[in-house]
Amino acid sequence: MRILWFTSRDIRNRRAGGAERATFELARRLVLLGHSVEWYTGQGEGLPPIEMLQGILIRRFPGWFLPRAACGVVTLTRAHGSVLVNDLGHVIPWPSPLLGKSNGVAVFHHLHARTLDGQVGKRQAAILRQIERLYPRLYDGWRFVVPSIASASDLVGLGVPSRQILRVPLGVDSSRFAPVAKTPDPQMIYFAGLRRYKRPTDAIQLVAKMRDQGRQVRLLVLGEGPELGACVKLADGLRVAQQVSFVGRVDERTLATLIGSSWVNIHCSVGEGFGLSVLEAAAAGTPTVAYDVPALTEVIRHGSTGFVVPWGDISALASRSLEVMDRPASWTPACRASSLSFTWDRAASLWDRLVQEDTCQA
Repeated sequence: MRILWFTSRDIRNRRAGGAERATFELARRLVLLGHSVEWYTGQGEGLPPIEMLQGILIRRFPGWFLPRAACGVVTLTRAHGSVLVNDLGHVIPWPSPLLGKSNGVAVFHHLHARTLDGQVGKRQAAILRQIERLYPRLYDGWRFVVPSIASASDLVGLGVPSRQILRVPLGVDSSRFAPVAKTPDPQMIYFAGLRRYKRPTDAIQLVAKMRDQGRQVRLLVLGEGPELGACVKLADGLRVAQQVSFVGRVDERTLATLIGSSWVNIHCSVGEGFGLSVLEAAAAGTPTVAYDVPALTEVIRHGSTGFVVPWGDISALASRSLEVMDRPASWTPACRASSLSFTWDRAASLWDRLVQEDTCQA
């Protein structure tokens, strides 16, 4: 089966995150299962317009408009007998359903309505919320794939019939993310993304709170994003700059080592579709302390593989993190065991069955 997959970014984009990781892991396995996958996406800095990556043909187009124009052309000229996949990771839908295509697969990660505040202006946020409410009408007849029960519930809340929704939990590479020796001194890690709704500044406040309680810990902040400057400024203002290391982007091997050697993973997002980083931390034997977000509670076993605390409660975040660090080695077995039930092969198998259904073929 030929699969035509449309996303705003691909795995090699410097701004790639969990959604792009999921697309890549699924697509390369679908290729191994005998499918042809063409990935249409935006142009990343320094990346070629066409690239073959592990059997996936990636076609990149600059700007915001050109990828959607390409989607329109491909939908009209190449979709027959193929499976169209529209990724809704960035609110604005793709033109496929507007061009008369009444079937395909729409990938829905999470409800953007709860994460727009602070990322865009109030007027733009209001417009985007209205667009998101149109998904049931725009994608009438399409199948929706979601990673979690929480995302499925969000879709039902928008008005999508549950019969159109298929839950495909994401996976984790348990050979790459594996337990390693912990650092001699307490070390926390934050690698959930540096965007406003991810609340990375809360992780900086956490270090200051623990310092005020007489506990000196080191925090690694990984990645790049629009909130990086605010995090650096806050660390200076709270006088914890010496305890916070802004590591930037790292290769996958280094990432896995840093996660596994840390004592606790901090996750402060107020809106998630799944929590892939939490799962990767668990595979590496590192528990997570996070805000009580529905999707995260599906991958965090409270008291066994970490803790969830009320939104914005830095004191609770600190107390639970200290509780984890008081017995760092004891969390590893449960974390590792919980992660092993989430595999990319299982997720790809569900996709394999989905794309072969007649109802998904354009």
